[in-house]
Amino acid sequence: MKQTIEAETNSIKLSLETPLRENFTAHALVIWIQPDRTISKIYYNSYRFGTVLWLSDQGFVDCHSWESEDQAMEGSFLQRMYPTITHNGVESVDYARRIKEDVLSSLPLPADAWRTFLMNLDSRSGQTEWPFALDAVAPGPHDQGQ
Repeated sequence: MKQTIEAETNSIKLSLETPLRENFTAHALVIWIQPDRTISKIYYNSYRFGTVLWLSDQGFVDCHSWESEDQAMEGSFLQRMYPTITHNGVESVDYARRIKEDVLSSLPLPADAWRTFLMNLDSRSGQTEWPFALDAVAPGPHDQGQ
C-alpha cells in the first residue's frame, strides 16, 4: 500500500492506495483535512465500480461507474483499436455507498477504527472532525509506500 501525506493550501491531503499492477490503482482513498481537523472532502476510487467524491457540505457528489469493456469497444475505429475505459454517467447515492464500501473493505487501513469511522460517514453533510493522529498514517510529508 502506498501512503502519502501532503500539505496543500489550507489543508492536509492524506492518500492511501493499493496498486493492482504497475501504473494502475486498484483502490484509493484521499482525505482532505483542514487546520481545525475537520474533513472537507473524501475521494474514493474502486477499479471495480468507479469513483465518488464526498463533500462535507453536500454529502456524496460526482459519483460515476466505469464503463464496461464492451462499451469501450463501441464507437469509432480508433476507439475499437485503442479502447480506454472511462466514466459512465452519474450514479445514485446507493451506488456511491457501494464504491465506498468496496474501497474501505479492500484497503489495508492503518486501524480498524478508521474503517468504522469512515463507514459511518454517509451521505449526510456537516462538520466532521478527523479523530486520529496524522503521524499514525504517514510519519512525514514523504511517500511511505512499499
